[in-house]
Amino acid sequence: HLGQVFITLPTIYTDLYQLTKFTCEGGGKKAVDEPAMCLVCGRILNAGNKKASGVFTNAAGECTIHARSCGAGLGVYFLVQQCQVLLIRGSRGTYWPSLYLDASGEVNEQRGQNRPLFLSAKRYKKLEELYVNHQVSKEIVRKRSSAETVIRMDWF
Repeated sequence: HLGQVFITLPTIYTDLYQLTKFTCEGGGKKAVDEPAMCLVCGRILNAGNKKASGVFTNAAGECTIHARSCGAGLGVYFLVQQCQVLLIRGSRGTYWPSLYLDASGEVNEQRGQNRPLFLSAKRYKKLEELYVNHQVSKEIVRKRSSAETVIRMDWF
């Protein structure tokens, strides 16, 4: 292992949420509707295939485009609003479990309990190991082949 590859995330989910509400692209502060944070470089992108006007397009989403330059087509993002990880390879993507869990080690799946969520160092390390050991593509294929629903190509 070459040491830490991914960025350092806040321990508490609400701190991450506050950090990702805005992006400072182009010299000004811009609100982000559905923030996705690149876990390699920390850049905040708009998740989903939607232009600023709110119209969905057939073009590749910001995460797919960013993955081409940041990770040679491979992307690992934290979808802040959905509180889960997005893995991308080329035009295909899949979800990976949340990095933030409550005190009892469970994911708060919006059941009405507003329990604080904390970064699971164990899950984050496992995700980083997938990335470092070049297993993300394999994980995407595995998850997509067993998922009830799959993410449309280039959606993110």
